[in-house]
Amino acid sequence: MHLARFPRIHLAHLPTPLERLDRLSELLGGPEIWIKRDDCTGLSTGGNKTRKLEFLMAEAQLQGADLVMTQGATQSNHARQTAAFAAKLGMGCHILLEDRTGSKEDNYNHNGNVLLDFLHGASAEKRGPGLDMNAEMEAAADNFRSQGRNVYTIPGGGSNATGALGYANCAFELVAQANDRDLVIDHIVHATGSTGTQARKNWPAVSIPNGAQSAKKALQYQLKYLLGFEEIVLMFDQDEAGQKAVEDCVGLFPSDQVFIASLAGYKDASEALMAGDSDAIRQAYYNKRSYVPQAIIDGRDLFDLVSTPLHGRDADYPYPVLNTITGGLRRGEMVTWTAGSGTGKSTACGEIAVHLVKQGETVAHIALEESVQRTGLRLMTVAANKPLHLDNQIDGTIFRKAFDDTLGTGRVFLRDGFGSVDPDALLNDIRYLVKTNEVQWVILDHLSILLSGNDTQDERKMIDIVMTKLRSFVQETNIGMILVSHLRRIQGDKGHEDGARVSMSQLRGSQSIAHLSDIVVGLERDISKGDNRSKLVTLKNRFNGQTGPSGDLAYDKETGRLMPALFDPITSTTETDGYEF
Repeated sequence: MHLARFPRIHLAHLPTPLERLDRLSELLGGPEIWIKRDDCTGLSTGGNKTRKLEFLMAEAQLQGADLVMTQGATQSNHARQTAAFAAKLGMGCHILLEDRTGSKEDNYNHNGNVLLDFLHGASAEKRGPGLDMNAEMEAAADNFRSQGRNVYTIPGGGSNATGALGYANCAFELVAQANDRDLVIDHIVHATGSTGTQARKNWPAVSIPNGAQSAKKALQYQLKYLLGFEEIVLMFDQDEAGQKAVEDCVGLFPSDQVFIASLAGYKDASEALMAGDSDAIRQAYYNKRSYVPQAIIDGRDLFDLVSTPLHGRDADYPYPVLNTITGGLRRGEMVTWTAGSGTGKSTACGEIAVHLVKQGETVAHIALEESVQRTGLRLMTVAANKPLHLDNQIDGTIFRKAFDDTLGTGRVFLRDGFGSVDPDALLNDIRYLVKTNEVQWVILDHLSILLSGNDTQDERKMIDIVMTKLRSFVQETNIGMILVSHLRRIQGDKGHEDGARVSMSQLRGSQSIAHLSDIVVGLERDISKGDNRSKLVTLKNRFNGQTGPSGDLAYDKETGRLMPALFDPITSTTETDGYEF
């Protein structure tokens, strides 16, 4: 990297001294400690911001600015040095000071750096705490521009790509001083706030001032500067917003100049640094790749994928006939169960959850319309063969064994929070369970209550959005998801609770439930007749195409279980007319 390519005004007192701290080294018992005296950069009492301003103010001059603006806390050192630079160069300076403390003390608000700001000829205005100060500054700058001023804005602390050049230069300076003194440096320690001071030799690194949502605008503003580098590496947050920002920004640069880096294991670089894992950032850089739209796949890369057999099943249902029809349960699939109210959907979900645990699988059972206590007892009911969710007063040994076989296995996770919940918040919780606790199956009971707190009246649109997010999440994480969905009330006197046939067209809210589900299973039961039997019917089966009657289940009041009935519809001659597939 050749800093001579970039405009610079040489006003700092450089190089700053490199001094050995003899007494501190002695006090600490051995490590030889040196300090780089960047308090000695000069101009107006010095400080690290002076280095940055050499490049920032040169860029302002190059753009023909007659007014520079910046922002910071009330006693900002950066604001003071910016005012001093502007005075030295004969430019106007306007500062936005953020009141972060609420202090009414006169010395704090009018002396110190504030007094020096005004002595250097700057004007200032205050802002309250908690605002987006860079956005406030840009709004104020637009007001000056409307008056005919050519304004150059500097983010707080001078923390942008141009400002970082000052500390790229500091790295060069430190290397030269170490060579002159025959020093072998084992560690470099420095304070960090905005990270705008940080730079790595040959790796100028900067952050987007206002997050992913403003990434494209920020890069456009610095485009001339960025195009001066041989390579531009975009390493945004690994979440949805960050990856969208990559798609938005990559087209700003020549295809042979821009690269994409993915930070494995961390949301962003800040999280990696806080964890002390700077190697992860370096590795991400070394593994950078040319940009290819995510949706584009080179067929030549698919041999291993297409030569891998499609697996038949990862787990079984507790219902043998349903296994025969659907081929069992598979990760990477979304299965929707639907039925009328009171027909046994939640009971069946409990049976499935415990059956998965018995197979060594890890399950998250999220029941949004009951407490975690009741859900836990519902799962223990299956293991105890006693209706513990109705009455948990049973033999202590049996109770303990039921707990140990279900909740106590370490493979069952519940979510506390009765009633409606923000879908994105719920998805974040599920993501945590999958990533942290290696959950393989998620049972979500049920979709309707998930949306019940939604302010919009367009239920169909909301279901479309939520189903798309759930489907994408299943695809991304390769988990299996069992989703419970209600049916809309059919016309006529006979409801689903009265034995009416179930069809996919009756799924409540949106056809996206049917379209995005790999398998749809319905339950039918005539509650009005006191019938304890439910009929299973497979309405959709993307795996093998088989649909139709899929077994009878019987509810046992003595055990609280929903178990396979002796009746087998595959060998029966019972009429199947009336089903819609």
